[in-house]
Amino acid sequence: MDKNFNFNHRVILVKEYQDSGSCGEIDNKFEVIAEVWANISPINAKQNFSRMKEDKEITHIITIRYREDARKCERILFGDRCFDVVGVICPKENYKVLLFNVNELV
Repeated sequence: MDKNFNFNHRVILVKEYQDSGSCGEIDNKFEVIAEVWANISPINAKQNFSRMKEDKEITHIITIRYREDARKCERILFGDRCFDVVGVICPKENYKVLLFNVNELV
């Protein structure tokens, strides 16, 4: 990516796991992968329309500096906002940044 990103938002990357409770029930829990600086960009209606063939709506693109463990991320937390990760890509496979296509959970 030749674009200069402004990594000015502190976000928390988390992954989900299942934990068996004492009575045999299964609880979904989240484990923090890392806290990193990110760029959060809402996508416009034209971009969203071109992505309608995908199963889940994408509302934002969150960009972070590349880190291998971040590929396991399933949710991204920013303050009181929560984003569900729809997909992760490493543009040009240059291992400089990761782009998360996300859907903001309301």
